[in-house]
Amino acid sequence: MIDLESWIKILAAHPFLFILFPILFLYSNNIHLLTFEGVILPTIGLLSFGFILWIILRFVLKSGRKSAILVSLYAVLFFSYGHIFHLLSENTTESFEIGHEYFLIPFLALVVFGTYYIVKSKRRFDNATTILNVIGIVLVVMVLGNILSYSLAHNYTEADVEVVNLQAEMSVENAPDIYYLIFDAYPNHNVLSKFFEYDNDEFITDLTERGFYVVPESHSNYVQSFLSISSSLNMKHMNDLTNVLGIDSKDQQLTYKMLNNNVVMLNLKNMGYKIISFDSGYWGTNAIEIADENLCTKTLNVDSTFLSYLKRTTIVDAFELFYWDKAQDFRADDQREKILCQFSELVKIKDRIQEPIFVFNHFVSPHGPYVFGPNGESVSYVELDELQMNPQERKKAFTDQVTFLNKNIKEVIDKLILESEKPPIIIIQSDHGIDIKTWGLTNDERYQYARNANLNAYYLPDNKHELIYDTITPVNSFRLIFNAYFDSNYSFVDDTMYSSSEDQPYNFTDVTDILTGR
Repeated sequence: MIDLESWIKILAAHPFLFILFPILFLYSNNIHLLTFEGVILPTIGLLSFGFILWIILRFVLKSGRKSAILVSLYAVLFFSYGHIFHLLSENTTESFEIGHEYFLIPFLALVVFGTYYIVKSKRRFDNATTILNVIGIVLVVMVLGNILSYSLAHNYTEADVEVVNLQAEMSVENAPDIYYLIFDAYPNHNVLSKFFEYDNDEFITDLTERGFYVVPESHSNYVQSFLSISSSLNMKHMNDLTNVLGIDSKDQQLTYKMLNNNVVMLNLKNMGYKIISFDSGYWGTNAIEIADENLCTKTLNVDSTFLSYLKRTTIVDAFELFYWDKAQDFRADDQREKILCQFSELVKIKDRIQEPIFVFNHFVSPHGPYVFGPNGESVSYVELDELQMNPQERKKAFTDQVTFLNKNIKEVIDKLILESEKPPIIIIQSDHGIDIKTWGLTNDERYQYARNANLNAYYLPDNKHELIYDTITPVNSFRLIFNAYFDSNYSFVDDTMYSSSEDQPYNFTDVTDILTGR
């Protein structure tokens, strides 16, 4: 029988360990933002590529150990490039900046000379194989230990926070379809007028004439998408997360769980509704687990945030220097296609589903990237990349996208209202407003919190608009709807508004008095 020590000497497992380690290390360092499921497919893909490369090299070199060492060399260089480049570039002066075109040279030289040495060497690489195997095992075990330790210490579930009770006895006779449309970072009309010189009164008037009640001084309860959307779909404030996670926590895992099994969808599903969601491109809302269908999905179960981090830490980041325009155009086309799909598929759902439906559709727009002109024409992502734009260009790009959305929103709601056998409930909201302070538009404390200033409009058939009050916020949207249409008895919670930073999302500051001028 071969013991463990013999296996370590014989089996060239190190290439796969050196591929696995940086992936796990990246996940471990960002575990508070990522889900394990979103890392699985990229990991399988990279391990498969490494295995295929090893097979090819083994066939060419007629040596399993040489080919394995080459794959390990390539893996180390591939995954370490971005870490080293950004470490050095962040510690250089303006007079001595390192560019990819210069930093690539020594890395490519290492590939060439390393390959030449290993191929031409007469050594058997027995000791090298053993040493690399041990190093790979130690690294992977260490990072797995960190992941396990974090997971055990942060194994939170929905049971750790107060959950709004389901009311399964609600009446569903002649239940209306419900459409919940969220437009990311769409400010209310006051912010658009004051800071963007954009008159949105025509759109507000058009909504009103179509039967919508547009909340005049609307504000979101939170300024982070994952908190705001989870709050509205769970009909509760999220402040108890501070006690559970801690004021300095950045962990979003529990909030993802609350989104994926939210109270609104659970209530409606128990009542016989079909739950339809859309792939927004934002990890928190790209594939709601409780939904019966997730439309417009192309990315399968891959975390786009993880892919972005992975690209930045690998040599792929450097090669964007040579195909930047095409890469940017691809991203712009993908974003444009996704949003057009969301609008297009939204009005087709009832053509094939007889049961009442609840549709949740989160559009990552007018939030950047800016890919639409005012009439829906394609806009070059390179020209309108936020980092390359002056304030006036950025404001125009943003408001052009608002104009495009306004036209499509009106077309969609006209179809939904006119073509439905029973008038549907439609909620049009934004998860939050826009951070005009980082845009350099104001330093005034009163207006720094315009990030809470959101769009909030309701189409409530059967003369239920009188139940809406002028200060309603998203946390009470579905409490109102369940009470008005399904004979529930939810009490309203305070329409309190909070601000928090990305570094401390659970360190909430009550800005209600500032926003309402109390």
